[in-house]
Amino acid sequence: MTDPQETNAPTDAAATAEVETLEAEIRQEPEPERVLLHMPVDVRSAALGVVALLAALYTLHWAAAVFIPLLLGVMFSYALSPLVNRLERWRIPRSASAGVLIVSILAALCWTGYRLSDDATALIESLPTAAQKLRETLRTKQGAPATTIDKVCRIWRMDCSRNATWSTWPSTIMICVC
Repeated sequence: MTDPQETNAPTDAAATAEVETLEAEIRQEPEPERVLLHMPVDVRSAALGVVALLAALYTLHWAAAVFIPLLLGVMFSYALSPLVNRLERWRIPRSASAGVLIVSILAALCWTGYRLSDDATALIESLPTAAQKLRETLRTKQGAPATTIDKVCRIWRMDCSRNATWSTWPSTIMICVC
């Protein structure tokens, strides 16, 4: 019987020699040169591209009245689809469940608006005085002396704050101007 390592010895030596020759060839071969494609950019083709872009933007701006509600509807349909599916599993027809869902969302928005109306009214009424305080703070930090119009506005505000009612609305406008 012969040793299996002795029979493989010549093939291993041949394989090793072949690998070494391939590695030497790879090291000797230069890397192929890269081919650069020179594509001329014509002024006419660039101008047509710009015109096409502007036309597309104009078309989207013109069709915004259609696209925005359409995309909002698609977005809401995807967002509310799980709730409609849940109501459908409870044996409520799909159209009725969609209607109930829309009515409940509108009712929640109206209720929220009603609850926040007093706070919004108070905020709107406090805006002129807050704006005046900000204006005075900025003037004092800048070191600007009070002008004649500032003095007239201050007197006007003092008089209006004593006699402010809904019947004296022009004075309220003067407060906003001053």
